[in-house]
Amino acid sequence: MLNKSFAEMGIPHDYAFKQLFYHPAVRMLIVQVQPIHTKKWLPDRLYYRALNDGRYRPVGAPLPMMAQEYPVISLKRPILVYNATQYSYTRDAAGEEHLGGDWDSLKIYDLETHQFAQDISRQTLKVPADVTRYWISSLLCFSQTEEVLYLTVGLSQKGEGRMDYYLAGLDIETRVLRVDSPLPAAFM
Repeated sequence: MLNKSFAEMGIPHDYAFKQLFYHPAVRMLIVQVQPIHTKKWLPDRLYYRALNDGRYRPVGAPLPMMAQEYPVISLKRPILVYNATQYSYTRDAAGEEHLGGDWDSLKIYDLETHQFAQDISRQTLKVPADVTRYWISSLLCFSQTEEVLYLTVGLSQKGEGRMDYYLAGLDIETRVLRVDSPLPAAFM
């Protein structure tokens, strides 16, 4: 088993391991894979396998341009949480093609049933009243009680065109987003 190719392990052509996670309660490996050796853009993907199985299986069936990003596992519950971002190409006035992403949702995947337990989207996420635009940019970790998922979020408030970034906590059950601290110069 140690000399298997990525393809033999169930990982698609043009992909390789980016991050590996282990969930001890369900004895499961979760791997985030990224594209390699390709000139075309491909989205990051998530796969899982039981310790006694040599083959990885995909987490869900994402659309071709949907990336599975910033995975976080809960050590108390058999869940995997990740950011789903929909990517697309646009052309500027000069005809140049550009790739851009738009936050789609936060997916909660049950590692025991291999089904999605929850989907937190723009329609179900509860943000502060003065926020007009937002997106979850990355997932960080669960709180000690695992009731709150810490993440980074871009927020635009009424009357402001710019997007500012914050550390925030998301209560998974109530879907309420609590802004904790500004992150100045987040992309410097």
